[in-house]
Amino acid sequence: MYPKYMIVNILSLKNIVRNVILNSITILQKITKMTRIDEKRYLELIKEKEKLEESRPSDVNAMRQWKHSMSKILQELELFH
Repeated sequence: MYPKYMIVNILSLKNIVRNVILNSITILQKITKMTRIDEKRYLELIKEKEKLEESRPSDVNAMRQWKHSMSKILQELELFH
């Protein structure tokens, strides 16, 4: 038979391993959820970029606003690459 302190250590180790596994599963679930959100945002940015490309203005003041909006979208898209 094992000594009493070894049984306690084995049970403690079992609980530690169980907690590590549960924490790993939780982390993976969060990463998966974040990935879905990132994909959704990426697609939204692509659509916004296409809309801006189709509606490029000829007026100087409108062009400044367009350029600002486009640069913001492009900066955020760079974060995905």
